[in-house]
Amino acid sequence: MLKMEDPVRVDMEEFLSEAHRAKALAATDMALATAVARGAMAAYRGDVLPEDRYEDWAEKPRQNARAVMLDLLDLCTTEATRRGDLDSLRRTVEKAIEFAPYDDARYLRAASALLEQGRRGEALSVVHRARSAFAELGLDPPRPPLELERSIVA
Repeated sequence: MLKMEDPVRVDMEEFLSEAHRAKALAATDMALATAVARGAMAAYRGDVLPEDRYEDWAEKPRQNARAVMLDLLDLCTTEATRRGDLDSLRRTVEKAIEFAPYDDARYLRAASALLEQGRRGEALSVVHRARSAFAELGLDPPRPPLELERSIVA
């Protein structure tokens, strides 16, 4: 029989608890919610049970944690947009792209933030990453990234 001494800390439980707190705070205090979200994201240690990548029973908790991480990144992105903090916006969107590499809206947000900062080359690089991500799937990128690419090059 395995017996654990109190208090036992589980990093995923801490991550999910702080994420829940951040989401609840978002309704009343976005600045505090963002700070709590950043703390929760720091507790995220990567995919759940990475050694069991192909086990069906591990997939649901892994996907849940990734979805929560995306929610926190979106919360931070929203607050950075509201504050006009383009550097923070770009960083959080870039991190979100790592979690959702086939979501064209995230590429658009990152590229648009870079364009607002006058970083045309970096914005174009983000659009090219979107092209590559969709090419991996054998798909053409959606129209919005292509239109943004044309406007950057023009």
